[in-house]
Amino acid sequence: MAEQTQNLGRARAAVYAAFFVAGSGLATWASFIPLVQRRLGLGDAELGQALFSMAAGALCAVVSAGAIIERLGSRRATVISGVLFSLLLPGPVFAASFWTLAGALLVFGFCFGLLDVAMNAQAADVQRLSRKPLMSGFHGLYSFGGLAGSALAGLLFRLAVPGSAHVGAMVVALLALTLLAGPALLPTAPRAGRGPALSLPARRLAGLALLGFLMFVGEGAIMDWANVYLANVLQAPADLAVAGFAAFSFAMAAGRFGGDWATARLGSSRFAVLSALLGAAGLGLAISSSSVAVSVAGFAATGLGFANLVPILFSHAAESTPDAPQQGISGVAGVGYFGLVAGPPTIGFMAEELGLRGALGIVALAMAVAAVSLPAAFRRALRDS
Repeated sequence: MAEQTQNLGRARAAVYAAFFVAGSGLATWASFIPLVQRRLGLGDAELGQALFSMAAGALCAVVSAGAIIERLGSRRATVISGVLFSLLLPGPVFAASFWTLAGALLVFGFCFGLLDVAMNAQAADVQRLSRKPLMSGFHGLYSFGGLAGSALAGLLFRLAVPGSAHVGAMVVALLALTLLAGPALLPTAPRAGRGPALSLPARRLAGLALLGFLMFVGEGAIMDWANVYLANVLQAPADLAVAGFAAFSFAMAAGRFGGDWATARLGSSRFAVLSALLGAAGLGLAISSSSVAVSVAGFAATGLGFANLVPILFSHAAESTPDAPQQGISGVAGVGYFGLVAGPPTIGFMAEELGLRGALGIVALAMAVAAVSLPAAFRRALRDS
């Protein structure tokens, strides 16, 4: 029993590491987005099209991840995708043209999407064996990784450290963390041929999947456009523009570390509604002020509101398929990732017509609609499960 508890503790730490790798790697790329946009001379619509490639790659990975993980096992899938995700980070940062940027983001996004589902499947198994809520804490390490990646980028931009040294150091660190964590992950035997090639959500989870779509649109909007908004609309310098996503990540991490406690006491439905309303209000604040400080505070409030929405959705999805949690997660996440596919180019195109402030305002309204819709979706999932 003591050995089993010790192994479970090591697995929990390893899953934390996987989430940190995903968050810090993605934040590093997000920190370079305004610089890449300026270096390549891309307008908002063109940048949106390039970001579409990353989301499309992630979507392709997510909808096929259930079958991939059935064949590899979630431990091997987590390690392989984590290694590839780390190695591919320099591709989009140093892309020489729009087309090389789009191609690099397509492959980078695929590796991220597979890593996302694989590490969430590991997280669901650890949570099930621990018999207590842990999912928000795992996602908290993803957000903490985002904060660490953003904060480090801001510091290195201020110190004028060459991008090659910055990104190279991140690749080495992410690779080392992934390879160290791998052996401690829970062993899962491959089950070839038992899962469908594509994972679609069960009918009872359709409402959760649709809400996941809106949540991913909102989270992706901040990840891809918060720093661009501060840099281009509010004219913040590069070292300060990274504060938008950094504040979002910090607040999201803080919210997720307390999310399991709040979920246990408020109930997932009530807590999710309050969280979505706070996220919508925070984004509204971020885009309604001409002050960089107020806007950053708004992005922080958005992060606090968004913090526990995806963990709650993924927990319900995993519980609906306890024998193969990756299938439930993959189905809901697949629809959610379609929000990442549709979101970046749509925001870019809307920004050309309405301005980036107006485009993000529509996202805030969508989050308010999601908040109103959450109770019915949770009731259906609970009734039909």
